[in-house]
Amino acid sequence: MQKQRVSIRRYNFNEDKHDRFYAIAKQSFSYGSPWSVEQYRETLAREDLVFFVAEIETHLIGYIGGKLFLDEAEIYTIVVSKEFQQQQVAHFLLNRFEEECHSEEIDTIFLEVRESNEIAQSFYLKNEFEVIAARNNYYTQPLENAIIMKSKSREKAEHGKEADLSDRDKL
Repeated sequence: MQKQRVSIRRYNFNEDKHDRFYAIAKQSFSYGSPWSVEQYRETLAREDLVFFVAEIETHLIGYIGGKLFLDEAEIYTIVVSKEFQQQQVAHFLLNRFEEECHSEEIDTIFLEVRESNEIAQSFYLKNEFEVIAARNNYYTQPLENAIIMKSKSREKAEHGKEADLSDRDKL
């Protein structure tokens, strides 16, 4: 079977794909989508947030998004459709977000992850995030602690560990 071409691009806040974002989250996260369709619609319309999407042709298969503010960034969400997981799509989305942070001279990226989501924690640890704290009862449905992680994006670049994204459109 021939490998399909995946492209990563910046999401335009004027696009109307909030239903697809929700559908991917609903089927990919263990406890369903963390946000409602309406929350996706509102979030994706915000010009102060940055989202990148992974697509095959025009079919959305994953995304990452968050906020860049001064010298810090926070990843709000990253998810890949179940049928495309374990194919490095999340890795390339994360690298694209980090590339944007680097171009904006942002040093630190933060995120929260469910305490029970060991797969995500492992992914972040492999991508040079570190655990810095926990938030008790941060998540609901079900109630669960959040693990707070951070990454120093500029340190990666200075130590030659920044990903070569020249082929990121050819996953």
